[in-house]
Amino acid sequence: MIAPRKKLWSTPKEVVKALIEWVPLKQNDVIYDVGCGDAKVLLEWAENVSASGQLGPVRFIGTEIDENRAKEAEENIKCAFEAGRLNPSIVSVEIHCKNALETGNLFYDATVVFLYLIPRGLRIVKPLLLEAAKSKAKLQVVSYMSPLPDTPCIAQKNCEVPHQPGAAWPLFLYHLEN
Repeated sequence: MIAPRKKLWSTPKEVVKALIEWVPLKQNDVIYDVGCGDAKVLLEWAENVSASGQLGPVRFIGTEIDENRAKEAEENIKCAFEAGRLNPSIVSVEIHCKNALETGNLFYDATVVFLYLIPRGLRIVKPLLLEAAKSKAKLQVVSYMSPLPDTPCIAQKNCEVPHQPGAAWPLFLYHLEN
């Protein structure tokens, strides 16, 4: 297990908003969300890009091991396109129902990776990220709640969430370079 699974925790809207503001995207970016759940992060980010009308194309890719959650994510994406919240000439959003760890070369085309994983999951995924970074000038990685082990972040931001007054949960930004 690499993600919090005893209870399905969705990334709070406030964290997604901070993520969008913190990591500006550019044309041809490819964003991965490992353990994307209902695709909330991918959808909000893709909707933001679509609404700006300034970028394109930008790809959003989620992997989800749970078949029911992957189906929920696909349905959410379909509804967002049908409702006009996503512009297909600017963004694409796809979900892969599989174990991310059994996917060879998982991040080969990634420019940005979002992770909401438990510390054990981050230890397992880190070598895959470092391998992917070898073929890029820079791979941006954002981790929510837990830092990448033994890796200095370039920035940290705490996000307050209304459902837990007084609490502020961390986002960590990394630039992995070859």
